[in-house]
Amino acid sequence: MKHYKEHIGIDISKDKIDVYVYSKQEHKEFKNEVNQFPAFLQWVSKISGTVKGQRLIVFEDTGTYSEELSEYLYEQGEDFAVVPALEIKRSLGIQRGKSDKKDSQLIAEYAYRFEDKIKLTRLPKETLRQLKKLYSQREYYVQLKVSLKNRISSSEGAKSQLSEFEESLVDVDKDTLEFIENKISQIEARIDELISSDEELSSQRQLLMSIPGIGRQVSLILIIYTLGFSKFSTWRQFASYCGIAPFPHTSGSSIKGKSRVNPLANREMKSLLYLAARAALRSDPELIAYYQRKRAEGKAELVVLNAIKNKLVARAFAVIKRGSEYVVFKHGNWK
Repeated sequence: MKHYKEHIGIDISKDKIDVYVYSKQEHKEFKNEVNQFPAFLQWVSKISGTVKGQRLIVFEDTGTYSEELSEYLYEQGEDFAVVPALEIKRSLGIQRGKSDKKDSQLIAEYAYRFEDKIKLTRLPKETLRQLKKLYSQREYYVQLKVSLKNRISSSEGAKSQLSEFEESLVDVDKDTLEFIENKISQIEARIDELISSDEELSSQRQLLMSIPGIGRQVSLILIIYTLGFSKFSTWRQFASYCGIAPFPHTSGSSIKGKSRVNPLANREMKSLLYLAARAALRSDPELIAYYQRKRAEGKAELVVLNAIKNKLVARAFAVIKRGSEYVVFKHGNWK
């Protein structure tokens, strides 16, 4: 087991990174820009008296805000770990006060206390990195599309009251909407092309789509967020990451609350799994029967749907591990 001489915690935001050197109790801000990263590493080396391989750098997974730093550290050969915020908060417990400096200090403390349990980050292969960027771009255009459609719908609802000039603006919005829809189609075609060019990812998508409720969109996101099912060892770990794994709320004999799911999670994945669960309830006899049975027992609808989300995640990991498609059980026969 490797022991590091120094432990660095970084709090990342859109515009800056707060860096904390644990043993020296030194803190400094840098711009969250690629051209500032060399200065950050130089400062860390000077303050800590270490070189790469002697220090462990840890920061939270903040999506696009942490991607460039991850790529830079990987290229430099640094030992670093991108850790879910939920894992850090659970490990350190309740903390008083909050600031970017304080957060970077807490992350450095986490790196120091749990270095033996922290798994170093290895960037996914280029295909997965491109998929993630394409998906982010697609989501940006989808949000624009929804905004424009709502504005057009609102304007057309009051069409009789619009002036000639205002009608011309609606036409501009319609042209823009058509342009955006074409862009989304182009991005989706590029995503399909990328997946088809990678035998492993193409196989994973086919396996995932054999599960009722999991279509092209959900299968894509599962592949992206699990890094081709290499980031999480078990489906339960991923369920926790998604915020769908219930945990007990009990203490002795006096406190017996309902099981809950943690709000610190990947909300996008959680939302997509909800849609997948709804879709599965239209086509999977086994889940339909399960839903009806649990509802008849008095279980709340959202609780049952959350259980179905967990079942879908478990099935996803199972088909990938087996390398064979999911088989639907229907009316006593395998289909």
